Parts: sequence; C-alpha cells; structure tokens
Amino acid sequence: MKDRIVDFRRIPAKELRMNPKNWRTHNHKQRQILKGLLSEIGIGSRFMEAVGGLYLQRGCRFSITGTHRSIIEHCKRSSRWQLIGIKKLKKGRAAASFILIDN
Repeated sequence: MKDRIVDFRRIPAKELRMNPKNWRTHNHKQRQILKGLLSEIGIGSRFMEAVGGLYLQRGCRFSITGTHRSIIEHCKRSSRWQLIGIKKLKKGRAAASFILIDN
C-alpha cells in the first residue's frame, strides 16, 4: 500500500489557495442546495459543540465568528454560547462572534 501523504504542515488559512486540479468542487446550484440542507440538518452546530467541548475539557477557550444564519441562531438560543461582538459586513450582512462558556 502506498502512502499518499507527502508533507504535513500547519499554515495560516489566509495563505491557502485554490488548486485548479481539484475536481471536488460544486457549482453554484449545488452549493445553494448543500447550504440549505446543512442549515436544516444543523451538522455545523453539532460539530461546533463537540469541538468546543474538547477545548473546554483541556482548559482552553473556544470562540467562533460566523455569518451563516443557522449557526448564529443556534448560538443565540443556546445557554452555552455568549455573544461577544457583531461586525457589519458589506451588502447589509453581519458576522457575530460567540464564545463557548462552561456551565
């Protein structure tokens, strides 16, 4: 069996670039459908809770900033997330920042 991993490094997200050879992309219509499904299913909020819980167990802080409506609504309804700021974006949109608190 051949190991396909040739390098592993941690780099800042701002340095990531699109790879033109990546065939795993979705067109606009597919992205809209996936966005709708994920907002209904709520997989993002479950993932955030799981990762945040791991950080809290290790004594670390965990915060998120999001623009997706379902994530923001989840954090606003939950007693585990505390709003720490709102930033206005272009086109009337906003990003909300929340921190996970240990109850």
